[in-house]
Amino acid sequence: MKVIVCLLGLFTFYSSAVWANCKGYSCTGVQVEAMRKGKADFLVETTGNESLLECGDFYGQLSLKSNEDYDKVASLLAVANEHGLMVDIELHRDIKPCAISHIVVSSSK
Repeated sequence: MKVIVCLLGLFTFYSSAVWANCKGYSCTGVQVEAMRKGKADFLVETTGNESLLECGDFYGQLSLKSNEDYDKVASLLAVANEHGLMVDIELHRDIKPCAISHIVVSSSK
């Protein structure tokens, strides 16, 4: 029975890692690993592989640029980071490097 529980736990961890992915102009099913204050924005690191994104010059971080919803999005990302929540992040297609357009926070871990 212990073996089944351990395998189930391992499968759950592995399957969540498989679904966390960045591709094109979005990262889906990722967790926020870190947020840093940049010169004019916040830099966000996730559990996804940001090198797969199509955002031009890229340093492994997503940028949250100042706009009308800047405080709201930064607050949601901070809450997701604090509580280990999953997020889907959509990026602007016309802003380089990778700039966050909007996010969806999921209550599942």
